[in-house]
Amino acid sequence: MKHESHCSRVPQEAVDASLAATRSHFQNQLAESCQAAGQDTVCPELDARLTACLDHFLPAYVRADLSACRHYRAYAWASTAVFILGALAVIIVATQHIFHLPHPIVIGEIACIGMILFIFHWGNRRRLHRTWVDCRHFAERV
Repeated sequence: MKHESHCSRVPQEAVDASLAATRSHFQNQLAESCQAAGQDTVCPELDARLTACLDHFLPAYVRADLSACRHYRAYAWASTAVFILGALAVIIVATQHIFHLPHPIVIGEIACIGMILFIFHWGNRRRLHRTWVDCRHFAERV
């Protein structure tokens, strides 16, 4: 499947740790729900059903969720860098114009614009936004 290729790049250690934490969370939720319903212990049948559902769905969800978070961080970093570099380029030009600084300072503006173009190119080649949306969509569909 197309989505699994993006989501399969998550380290197994991270998946295992998140699986354990998520499984524990759901089991605690079941115990709290049973106590709220007036039962002292969790019904073994409910626990077996929860365990079967978690065993079936949870590994795929956790892997896709971790991958979506990783791709989101890369996309957010690139977006933030583009905005900061754009502001820096404007500041450089405004500073040069206001304080009548020498023309070679424009090299800083050109470097900022070049880095912006590089980040756009890098993000398009790595398909940062598309992979983030694909993995998030897959995680939500699981």
